[in-house]
Amino acid sequence: MIPDQKVLNRNQIRAVFRRHHGTAAQIARELGVHPQNVTNWLKGCSKSARVEAAVRLRAARLIAAEQGEQGAA
Repeated sequence: MIPDQKVLNRNQIRAVFRRHHGTAAQIARELGVHPQNVTNWLKGCSKSARVEAAVRLRAARLIAAEQGEQGAA
């Protein structure tokens, strides 16, 4: 992780996905898991390290894209 990068909590991650119209189903397809697995992690009902890593990576990429768009404007 980059030193000045903060760790997002589940609510912040959900907000990022909402801004980009992302769904648990889309993330699940990328992972090859059932959408309920992603939903359960976002709700705090699952501790799957694999799902967590993938969801956090997806959120970080979306944030980076947002920041790139803001810098280009």
